Amino acid sequence: MPSINANSSVNVELVPNPATDAFTVNFNAPQEGNTAIRIVNMVGQEVYKITLGNMKNGNVNIPINGLATGVYIVTLKCGDISVAKRLVVQ
Repeated sequence: MPSINANSSVNVELVPNPATDAFTVNFNAPQEGNTAIRIVNMVGQEVYKITLGNMKNGNVNIPINGLATGVYIVTLKCGDISVAKRLVVQ
C-alpha cells in the first residue's frame, strides 16, 4: 500500500525554501522507483509536474518564476512511496 509520510524512508529536501525564481528537490530513496515531482497550489490545482523515470536519488532544479507568491505542496513520488513537503514562494 502506498504511503504518504514526510518521515518515510525517502529523504526529501527543498532548497532554498522560501524560494523566488527556482528551487532544487534533493532526494534519496532506499531503492529505485518510477519517480515524479508534482507541485499543487493551496486550492488543489496542479501547477507543475515532471516525470523523471526510474531513479533512486537526484537533485532536480525546478523553475518557479511563473508561480504566484504563496504556499505550495511539492510531492515526490518514488515507486510506491510519496513524500509531501511545503514550499513557500516569495
